[in-house]
Amino acid sequence: MTHVPTRAPMQRQRRPLRRAAVLLAALLLVLTGCASIPRSGPVGTSQAENSVSHSNPFAFIPQGPVPGASQQAIIEGFLGAGTGSQDDYAVARQFLAPGFAGTWKPDERTLVYRDNAKITNNGSSESFRVDVNLAQSIDGDGVATQAAPGAVESVAIKLVQVDGQWRISSVPDGILVSLSNFSTLFSSYTLYYYDPSYLYLVPDIRFFVNRPTVAFSLVRALMDGPAPYLKGAVVSAFPAGIKLARDSVPVVSGVASVDLSSQDILDSSIRDRQRMQTQLLSTLQNLSSISAVTLRADQRDVDLGNRDDSVPQPVRNRPVAGSQVGILHNELVRYENTQTTRLEGVPSVAAYSPRGPAMSYSQRLFAFLTGDRSQLMTVVPGHQVKVAATGPKLTAPSISPQDWVWTAAADGSGKVLAVQPRGAADNQQSPAVAITAQWLVGRTVKDLRISRDGARALVISDRNGVTAIQISGVVQGSDGTPKDLTPPLTLSTTVAADSGVWVDETSVAVIKGSGTAMVVPQILGLNGNTTQVGGLQGMLSISAGNGAQDLYGQTASGLSIRVGNGWAEQAKDIKDPAFAG
Repeated sequence: MTHVPTRAPMQRQRRPLRRAAVLLAALLLVLTGCASIPRSGPVGTSQAENSVSHSNPFAFIPQGPVPGASQQAIIEGFLGAGTGSQDDYAVARQFLAPGFAGTWKPDERTLVYRDNAKITNNGSSESFRVDVNLAQSIDGDGVATQAAPGAVESVAIKLVQVDGQWRISSVPDGILVSLSNFSTLFSSYTLYYYDPSYLYLVPDIRFFVNRPTVAFSLVRALMDGPAPYLKGAVVSAFPAGIKLARDSVPVVSGVASVDLSSQDILDSSIRDRQRMQTQLLSTLQNLSSISAVTLRADQRDVDLGNRDDSVPQPVRNRPVAGSQVGILHNELVRYENTQTTRLEGVPSVAAYSPRGPAMSYSQRLFAFLTGDRSQLMTVVPGHQVKVAATGPKLTAPSISPQDWVWTAAADGSGKVLAVQPRGAADNQQSPAVAITAQWLVGRTVKDLRISRDGARALVISDRNGVTAIQISGVVQGSDGTPKDLTPPLTLSTTVAADSGVWVDETSVAVIKGSGTAMVVPQILGLNGNTTQVGGLQGMLSISAGNGAQDLYGQTASGLSIRVGNGWAEQAKDIKDPAFAG
């Protein structure tokens, strides 16, 4: 019997599309050999979606099994029903044997595939295999992992006859979704953790199906901890092992009630509870339906105490000041509002043939490379220039919010250096901390940029002519000293980039510089989105202020600013401009 899902409340259902021809063709397929499923998924109807603020406004409504359907048609129908999350995938469960339908866990993982899914009979009427060209996989907590080029995933499926009808008796937990349907079914959401100092909120992008239970999914994922590339680099206000007391997050009049296991929450301090609430609210504000969060234990409101105004609130998406540091006539200069001025108190650096300057957020610490890139130099206004570190072909420096000056050796050693001046008064600095990131060994580092929260690093590297653009977590010791860079998250791009900058907390801009060719920057989001910016002839470097419209490109003749999707020259001769960081 075919099951037709009912309409969602307060939603207008569109006219169903005709599927008879599609179903008939599926029933006539030969059971042995191979068949394929179109990448666009099943034909279905759409209806308005009002539970999630930024979800796609359409939802698929798949159909259940047809009486007398073949094994092939049952498998196809089940795969297609993965587009219908309504009522906990009720339609997909109709394709499963009764004893198995209740135990199958569709949220356990999602395989996102390119092209076609190929169904192969394994030599018996009960055993089949589905092979897909894997694009990415998403685990139960919404963590996405990009698949290697050409990766193929095989899914084993067994069937059994139930009252004369074929049904699936065994299939791994999870669903398969074509790449073309993915953006309709899923949305990206941002969880928030803290840097180790609790001064900054650090984003963690996840992907979940657009449905009314997404608030619960976000909170559960937040409790389970950060994505692998952020483990060790960020902290959570929630103690390890804390659980939700119930499998829902009710929202009434814009207030989400998060009911936690009582002992864990009652054992925590007022400060920790306030941090929990901030972390939850920052995360749940992904949803326009939520404007406040209440913490509860055993369905009773938890005492959050009074806010201490002397304790700064954590910063999310830290902005940078409007000025940049650059090089003009071989000297460090400040550039702002089309005006160029010398840095007050900074001695001449012309003897070093400076390149790649960096500036701290306080604008009281500056760094640059010598002309041959063999030395990292630092200078505090009113003091002399100091040698901070040496190495082969160092990358342009980047300064964290904690005033650590970072660079990397471009020799395939995986060696990354960080140095911190101990105090501006005497211009002293600690010896450089050397970190060997094992995942960087054998790669040539092109650029390294620390995020504006100090907890992450953008690393652009190359191996055998293949470029990787990656985000790694910065692991720190208890005293804030950098200890390691975590195995990274890899971003997808078509640009063989050699430099990049942070645009905001969840996106970076990258280019392949050229003194003559047209250079087309790309803005890469940690959610997988890519935006192509209008090209600039002969762009050598790029800098970013606050957001994708606040971009600057350097050419041999001077500095240009992004205007719309084009560029307008603003200043002559300035080189290597960089905002704070």
